[in-house]
Amino acid sequence: MNIKKIEITRHADLGHSWGEVPLELLPKKIRQQISLYSYRKRDTVFLEEDCDLPLVVDYFKSEGVEVSFNYVHTNLDSPCRSYPRYKRP
Repeated sequence: MNIKKIEITRHADLGHSWGEVPLELLPKKIRQQISLYSYRKRDTVFLEEDCDLPLVVDYFKSEGVEVSFNYVHTNLDSPCRSYPRYKRP
């Protein structure tokens, strides 16, 4: 992996949160493990906080990538809830 740092935006509402990651940064082996509880909008994946986001963060860290988070919170439903569910390739 050619990147040294990544900042993941965490989108949170009153019930859950998701990490926003560009699809191009996820290798095929990781893409195939992401659950249907994550969402996708064009070339961006919104990774479900309990299983999918930790999977991806662990992958980045194993590749020597420093991970940081930026938080966005809403008291309404997060917009990503209206995006199509992630479908494995």
